[in-house]
Amino acid sequence: MNKKMILALTSLTAFINPFMMSSINVAIMEIEKSLGTSSTSTSWIITAYVLSTAVSLIPSGKLADIFGKKRIYVIGIFIFSLSSFFCAVSNNFTLIIISRIIQGISGGMFLATQTAILTHIFPKEKRGRVLGINVSCVYIGLSVGPFIGGFITERYGWNKIFLLTAVITFLASVICYYKIKFEDIKNEDKFNFKETVVYSIFIISFIYGISKINTTYGLLIFTLSIFLFYYTIKIESTSENPLVDIKSFLKNTVFIFSNAAALINYTATNAITFFLSIYLQSFFQINPKTTGLVLLIQPAIMTIISPIAGRLSDRKEPHIISSIGMTLITIALLMLTFINSSNTILYIIILLVIAGIGFGLFTSPNTNAVMSSVAKKDYSKASSILATSRVLGQTLSMGISTLVISVYMSDKSFGSNSKLLLQSMRISFVIFSILSFAGIFFSFKRGKIHSIKEKLL
Repeated sequence: MNKKMILALTSLTAFINPFMMSSINVAIMEIEKSLGTSSTSTSWIITAYVLSTAVSLIPSGKLADIFGKKRIYVIGIFIFSLSSFFCAVSNNFTLIIISRIIQGISGGMFLATQTAILTHIFPKEKRGRVLGINVSCVYIGLSVGPFIGGFITERYGWNKIFLLTAVITFLASVICYYKIKFEDIKNEDKFNFKETVVYSIFIISFIYGISKINTTYGLLIFTLSIFLFYYTIKIESTSENPLVDIKSFLKNTVFIFSNAAALINYTATNAITFFLSIYLQSFFQINPKTTGLVLLIQPAIMTIISPIAGRLSDRKEPHIISSIGMTLITIALLMLTFINSSNTILYIIILLVIAGIGFGLFTSPNTNAVMSSVAKKDYSKASSILATSRVLGQTLSMGISTLVISVYMSDKSFGSNSKLLLQSMRISFVIFSILSFAGIFFSFKRGKIHSIKEKLL
C-alpha cells in the first residue's frame, strides 16, 4: 500500500473541488454572455452544483460503508471527470445545468470519502498531520482558483476551466483504480431509498429557502425545511436501516460538539470574503484584481497554518488548538463589527491575518477530533456528516447576510448607499460574532480525544 500516493491523490481531489468552484465564480459573466442567459438563470450554474453536492454527501457515505470507500471514491472522481467534460462542451443552458448536477453528485462522492480514506490508512499518530495537508490543499485551491480561472477565461475561454478539470480528474481516477490498494471495511447494510429522498428534499428546501429567505416564497420553503428536518430525524431514529445511526452518534459528545463547532465556524466566517470584496471596491475604489490580492491573504495564511495545526493535534488535545483558533476568528469578527469608511487597508489586512491563523488552527484539529471519535466502520459516515456541516454552514452564512442586506438595503445597489452597506455589514458581523462565541463553547466543551482513540482502533 503506497500511503504517499494515497495522500497525493486525496490532496489533489481536495484541491480540485474548491479550485474549480472559485475559478467558475470568476468566469460566470463570460459564461452568461456565451450562453445568452439571464443573471437569474446563470446563478443556477453555481446553485445546481452546490445543491447536488450537499444532497449527495451523506448518501455517498452510506454507499461507501456498503460497497467500500475506494470504490465510491474512484467512481466519484471518474463521473466528475466525465461531467466536467460535458460542461466544457455545453453550448446551451440545459446541458450545462444537467452536467453541473451530475458533477455535484459525483463531487459529493469523493468529498464524502477522501477524509475517511486518509483516516483509515494512516496511524493515529500521523492522522492530524495528513489531515492538515489535505485541508491546506483546499485553501490552495481557493487561493489560486480565481487567478488561474481568470487567466484561462481571458486567454482561452471559460470552457477550458472545465476541460482542465476533466483531464486532471480523469488521470486521478485511472491512477487510483490501478495503483491504490488497501484493505477496506464493508458492511451488509442496505441502501434506504425512501429515507434518501426525504433527506434530499430537506437539504434542497433548506439551501434554496435560505438563498431566497428575503422573499415570501423563500421563507415558506425554509419553514418547510424545518418540518422536513424534524421528519427526517424522526424516521432516521426509528429506521432499522438508517442513512445515519442518529442514536449512536448522539451518545458521542466529541462527534456532536465537533460538528456543531464546524457548522458554526462556517456560518460565522463564510460571508467575510463576500462583504470585504464589496467593501474594498466600494470604499477604496480598487479593481477586482487588487481586491482579490488583498483577500488572498486569509487563505494563504490558512494554507501555512493548517498542516502545523494538524501535526500539533497529534500530540496535543484538538479541542485546545481548535478553541484557540475559534477565539482568534471571534476577535477578527469583532474587529469587523467596527468597520467604517475611515478604516485603512492595513486594518483589513490585520483582521484577515488573524482570521486566517484562526481558521488554520481550527479546521485540521477539528477534523482530527471528528474522525478520531468514531470507530473504523463509521469513518465514511463521519466524513460525510462533517462535509455536510461545512456546506450547510456556508449556506447559512450567505442566508443571514442576504436577509440583513434585504432588510437594510432593500433593492438599492451596493454602490449607491455606502451608509446602508456599512450598517448591513456591522449587523451581520454582530450576529456572526455571537455565533462564534457559541462556537468557542462547543469547541472547548467537546472534551479530550486522545484518551479514547485506543478504544476505537
